[in-house]
Amino acid sequence: MAKRSKKNNSGWNVLKFFIIAGILVFILAMFSSRLIDFLTTAELFKIRTVVIDPSLKGMNINSISLDKLKGRNIFKVNLGAVQKELRYKYPSIDQLRLIRHFPDKIDVVAAHREPFAFLDHDGRRTIIDRNGIVVAGTLLPNLKLPVITGIRLRDEAVVGRLLGQREINVALSIIRAIKTNEDLNTYSVVVMDVSNLSNINFQLSNQMKIIIDDDKIYPKIRKLGVLLAHSDIDLKDYRYIDLRFDEPVLGKNDQTN
Repeated sequence: MAKRSKKNNSGWNVLKFFIIAGILVFILAMFSSRLIDFLTTAELFKIRTVVIDPSLKGMNINSISLDKLKGRNIFKVNLGAVQKELRYKYPSIDQLRLIRHFPDKIDVVAAHREPFAFLDHDGRRTIIDRNGIVVAGTLLPNLKLPVITGIRLRDEAVVGRLLGQREINVALSIIRAIKTNEDLNTYSVVVMDVSNLSNINFQLSNQMKIIIDDDKIYPKIRKLGVLLAHSDIDLKDYRYIDLRFDEPVLGKNDQTN
């Protein structure tokens, strides 16, 4: 009898556990449903303000999608779709994001694509950023940038499009390496020919011609920085510096390349 009583108690305990668990699940489901209903319908969470990043004020962003955000529930709105539309309409904007600020505000955060170089192609010049994305198809007044030549584009230069050809990527890598090298902060690239990646020619702002290839760009630019900033050579005596070898080769003015 004692054994049977223990079995009955054990069975009843299991049943009680499932009953209590079921009640708790039901209560939790009801609470969750009420909470979701509150979050998605309450006036508190209706979007009242859309704040555009101050750096974008000059671009006159007045997208219909942004206007439609006001009055909508901040949890229900599809910010990804709005971001996609804005990126399509304003390809010259970089890193565009929409951020929820509860309970009722949306921030539009972005930055301008900064012009980094001119791309000389097909008889015209296109402005690209440091990653090769087209910023503008027309020249901007008083803008001084390195000019990249020797390029035959495979894709049309459309604002917002990435031009990912290897020649362009190599040219941009060289320019970035020079811009970030402390020993070369007084120099800039004037023009660069990347028609032959084994024999890339570019001219610095001091009129010095530099020859390089597409292999180990940053170490070679570091050697150039040390040579120009810390050596005792008189650069006036030399016509070019060739960085394609283990040690830079300097060509004197009376030599031919």
